[in-house]
Amino acid sequence: MSLLPTRCDGSGSWQARCESMGVSSALELLRRVRKLQEQQEQLALELAVKKQRDLEAARDAAGERERRGRALVGQSVRSDSVEDRQAAVVQAASAGRQARFLAPRVANAEEETARVRQNLLEKRVQGRQTEILIEETAAEEATEADRRNQQALDDWYGSERFAKKTGRR
Repeated sequence: MSLLPTRCDGSGSWQARCESMGVSSALELLRRVRKLQEQQEQLALELAVKKQRDLEAARDAAGERERRGRALVGQSVRSDSVEDRQAAVVQAASAGRQARFLAPRVANAEEETARVRQNLLEKRVQGRQTEILIEETAAEEATEADRRNQQALDDWYGSERFAKKTGRR
């Protein structure tokens, strides 16, 4: 059995709390939730970018090792050293396999980074929409408060005029 209600249906002690939670309170809660979601997406983006950069650096390092291995093959041809030539060929082949192995992982990391970046932008848009909604609601509440104040002044002025006319003052 849940201790907290899943909705405000008027039963129990939560009724007053649900009814007293005005639109502004609900929107403030939504603003905090949106801010937390945006922060989480920002952290996820930072992590995805770091992963992508690490994979790119590893791929680039493997490419560089492959180039050095090929250069060593050329040097070993001039020196007539079979062992050096074989080592250079193995180094170039190994680095080439590593670079080919990392290439799809880099592509996946780029896609993941783009997806997380898009999610972050969506969360920012949602946060901004919440901000706009809060501003509009605050403006409506201020307008309504001004209207009520003006109505109270009008009522007071009318009662004062009535009191002067009837001589009750």
